[in-house]
Amino acid sequence: MAFDHIAVQVAGQLLGIEQLLRIEFAVSQFSVLNAVHDQ
Repeated sequence: MAFDHIAVQVAGQLLGIEQLLRIEFAVSQFSVLNAVHDQ
């Protein structure tokens, strides 16, 4: 989990803040979809 956070931070530095926010949003949406699917 911590490793994923670090990877996201590194990707954010490489891609820029806007891309980082888009990635974080996509990941959160994906997690929500998984949670709904699991129920």
